[in-house]
Order: sequence, then structure tokens, then C-alpha cells
Amino acid sequence: MRSMSSIGGPRKEMPASPWEIEAAEHEGIQFQYLVAPVEVVGENGRMKGLTCLRMQLENRTPAVDAGRCPSKARIFVEAER
Repeated sequence: MRSMSSIGGPRKEMPASPWEIEAAEHEGIQFQYLVAPVEVVGENGRMKGLTCLRMQLENRTPAVDAGRCPSKARIFVEAER
């Protein structure tokens, strides 16, 4: 079974310890970083997947940690059957 988690920020900002992330990856969890789900796609009453926008980090300096801005790039993450 394949599992995926969408994360709104970069790996270093995940609210988990590095060993927890590594353990999840070892168990087969795939992470998509800097994405924001925008649509749940369904077919015949079942979830088919998620459409997500890729996010960009803008105006980042050591003093300012600015927000994430959506790019025009979209990805589709297919749900497992």
C-alpha cells in the first residue's frame, strides 16, 4: 500500500523530528512538499485523487520568513484503490 502526505512547507519546517520523518519514509510514506490541495476529484461516489497547487517560497531572508505563494503548476495525486 502506498501512502502520501501533502505538506504546505519545506521538509525542514515539518512539525516532526527528523527520525520520525525518516521512519515514515522507511515505511513507504511519500511526502509532497510545498503543495496545497485545491480540489478533491471524485468518480462514481469515490475519491479518485487530489489536485494540488505547487507553492513557492518568496521574500525569504534570515530576518523574514515570508509566506508561501501559489505557482501556476498543478499536480494530481491519485488515490489508492
